[in-house]
Amino acid sequence: GRIFVLSAWSKNCSFGQAIEQWHLMNDKWKCWRNWYESVGAHKEVGEILRDRTNPCKYCGKHHAVIRPQKIQPPPGLKEDRLRDLAQHAFEEGRVYIAEKMTALERQILDFPHGDLVDMFDALAYAISKARKPRAEDETERREKEKEKMRRHEPRCHLGYDVGGYS
Repeated sequence: GRIFVLSAWSKNCSFGQAIEQWHLMNDKWKCWRNWYESVGAHKEVGEILRDRTNPCKYCGKHHAVIRPQKIQPPPGLKEDRLRDLAQHAFEEGRVYIAEKMTALERQILDFPHGDLVDMFDALAYAISKARKPRAEDETERREKEKEKMRRHEPRCHLGYDVGGYS
């Protein structure tokens, strides 16, 4: 159930530049799912992604296709949302952040009194959307089912009873 933050990016830039960086990170890490906050001007992100072509007009490379899913933040304050989504994982000590991510670390440590919380907000969403590891008993059950299918007994005796009459 540990969560490792291996890469993060943040910059005040256009949607086009941010989406290009998103594609580069998606190509590098082969993301399980891609999400974006569909609020205000950010609703345009889905439209921009649908209009993108391969090869990319920014870098000329072919990128893996991103099929993003919308996130609608719950009503209320961003501070409350961050606490709801991330506090439990931090309290349990399950979140590990690479040492080079000083900007993200600063936003987390300065919360709720810091100027910026955008990277921390994205991390909180990532924590809430992370795929939970399978329980041990679930994994064992699946392995037993696979083994049972491998040892499947045929319903007829074709090995010995070929042909018709005895």
